[in-house]
This record gives sequence, structure tokens and C-alpha cells, in this order.
Amino acid sequence: MNFAKLVARRIWAGMLWTIRRRPVRRLQRRMLSLLPPRLQTAVLGQEKFARRHGLRLMTIVVGLFFMSLAFSAVYVGMTEVFNRGWIALPEPQEGQGAGPYPKPSGTRKAVEEAPIAPLRPTSTVPTEH
Repeated sequence: MNFAKLVARRIWAGMLWTIRRRPVRRLQRRMLSLLPPRLQTAVLGQEKFARRHGLRLMTIVVGLFFMSLAFSAVYVGMTEVFNRGWIALPEPQEGQGAGPYPKPSGTRKAVEEAPIAPLRPTSTVPTEH
């Protein structure tokens, strides 16, 4: 049994346990008694569908959640690895472009040594002199 199915079963069991409590049952019956008969049958049909397919749907949702979590963790991890310099991105060889992107005009050293412009004050509040 995979991890997503195990987590989905736990969540599903908790949901069923909550639904089967006496106060919740009373609340459901009162709510159904307030509805017209046509809507009562619709609600009961939805509950029947949920009992039949709920665990499968919950397993799919939990699996998608864990896949999304894994992809996000790999993306953040690889970004951090590149930012720390543990792995360098390959430079394109002479005569090869970098795909659809234009080749940079300056070298990396020239970009690193470029002068930094002084910051302009962004506040419009007058300063005291």
C-alpha cells in the first residue's frame, strides 16, 4: 500500500467517524426534514455517491498533493543548489546559441565589475537640515 493511500484511508476513516456521531446525525436529519422531498432524494443520492467513490477520490487528491509537494521540494532544492554554486550551469560553446534566448552581450566578469548606481531617496517627506 502506498503512502497516499494510507493517508487517504486515515482521513476517510476520520471523516466517517465524525459523520457517524449522534449530534451530526441529528443535524443531518433536521436539515433533511427542512428540505422539499425532491431535494431530499438529491442529497441522499450525493451521499450514496460519496460513500461509493469517496475513498478513491480522496486517494487521488492526496496523491496529487504529495506529487505537488515533491515537485516543489525538488524545484526549491535545485534552485538553492544553483544559487549556492554547488553545481554550475553549463556555458554554451562557441557557435552555439542558448536556445531561443539571445546570447548575453557582456562577459560575466564585466557584469560583476559594473559600477553600481547610487540609490535615489524614494521618500517624499522633506528631511531636516
